[in-house]
Amino acid sequence: MGLRHADFPVLSRIDPYGDTVLDSRQCATARAEVQEIPDWRNNPQSVRLEALLSKCTEAPGTYVCIAGD
Repeated sequence: MGLRHADFPVLSRIDPYGDTVLDSRQCATARAEVQEIPDWRNNPQSVRLEALLSKCTEAPGTYVCIAGD
């Protein structure tokens, strides 16, 4: 079975062209979503994203800003 957007409610809403801001609660959800991606540990971008989301999750009041383009 393939990956479905519905299984990744936070990650699927990241705008590839505009900016996306995630608060610490959204980062916790996104981190769990990254960890659901098969073989995510073998993808350097996924590993870096998971680490960044983890840091935000541990520090309430912080945000992750993802710039599109």
